[in-house]
Amino acid sequence: MQDLESAARAGDTTVQLKLANAYFDYHDNLNYSTAFSWFQEAAKQNSPYATYCIGMMYENGLGVGKSFDQAFLWYTKAANMGQPNAAAALGMLYENGNGAKQDYNLAMQWYKKAAAKHNADAMANIGAMYQDGAGVKRNYEEAMKWYLQAAEQNNGFALCNIGIMYRDGLGVPQDYAVAIKCFRSSAREGYAYAQLCMGYMYSDGLGVDTDFKAAVSWFEAAAEGDNVDAKNNLGYMYFNGFGVKKNYKEALYWYREAAEQGSVSGQSNLGMMYYNGDGVKKDHVEALNWFTKAAANDDLMSYDKLGVMYYQADVVGQDYAKAVKYFREAAEQGYAVAEYHIGMAYYDGKGVARNMDVAINWLYKSAEQGYALAETKLGILLYEGKEVAKDIPAGTKFLKQAAGAGIQEAIDYIGANKIE
Repeated sequence: MQDLESAARAGDTTVQLKLANAYFDYHDNLNYSTAFSWFQEAAKQNSPYATYCIGMMYENGLGVGKSFDQAFLWYTKAANMGQPNAAAALGMLYENGNGAKQDYNLAMQWYKKAAAKHNADAMANIGAMYQDGAGVKRNYEEAMKWYLQAAEQNNGFALCNIGIMYRDGLGVPQDYAVAIKCFRSSAREGYAYAQLCMGYMYSDGLGVDTDFKAAVSWFEAAAEGDNVDAKNNLGYMYFNGFGVKKNYKEALYWYREAAEQGSVSGQSNLGMMYYNGDGVKKDHVEALNWFTKAAANDDLMSYDKLGVMYYQADVVGQDYAKAVKYFREAAEQGYAVAEYHIGMAYYDGKGVARNMDVAINWLYKSAEQGYALAETKLGILLYEGKEVAKDIPAGTKFLKQAAGAGIQEAIDYIGANKIE
């Protein structure tokens, strides 16, 4: 190593790159810093690869402070030197608006320059732009063409997206068998999203028999690859005992892993565990924290739960108007539980002026989605005809549906009124 470092200090670019790559492969911050220093030395001698690597380290915060602006500068320099990885990376910065103003046209230009030098990532990204209609007219045939070129180099992203197109029938006949084959090939390349997709194929029984144990195995593989959706799914599987023994502590662990990575579902699910005290001491303050985070990203259940907490003065000051605001956010997006709650707010005149017409409208919306508490309340109102037009057949229907769902109030009402 000393001889190599002596040669590197003497200006041997090949040795500088060899040392930089060796230190980089240790995958820890101390050695990343050393790798960065040697890449800098090589870049001083106009090494396109070293120039690209400096950009990559800035983009990911490896051995240096994370900076998209610096990544953009170094990628641009390397790309203008003809480095294809840099051109592909520069295209990604333009596509996502990181370090530069979002510009799909420039993204496509740089992807095509990289693809002309056989860069598979660029080919796959071009395919994705055509699939999504990002800066170009959506064109599944063109997307598939680029994905297939990238897949020839076993590009995991491309293989996975081909699988998605066959799974969903996008520009090709729906074919779960082909989708699974592509997902497996992508998963072998270590692509975590393909592992997640395989988990869904087994959990949903798409092209294979439903197999929750196999689904769990695939979700675990994806979670090891740091896929946040897989972590949330593992929480769900442990919470419900699908493919594994029910274990609330494991569910809590995985929901927290997902929530702390920004998963909205993970945040909402973690909030519910604290709210109900599942696998953890009941803590409505902590639940409020996670519901608030999830609601900030438009999670419907969290909107509703926040509404309930303000309606009931649960660890927050009672505020009916604020509760109704949260109920409305979820109800207007079709969330049945919130439709029931806002209906009851109008019925009780809490947070809004009492209005039976509006209350009945919301209760109908909720009941028609099968929410049993709404079916019970609406059924009684219609059966009795108080403040609403009497409709015994409709009332009976809703009450029987609620009773079938096990709602004791509906069961008792049917018995007391001898409803058949």
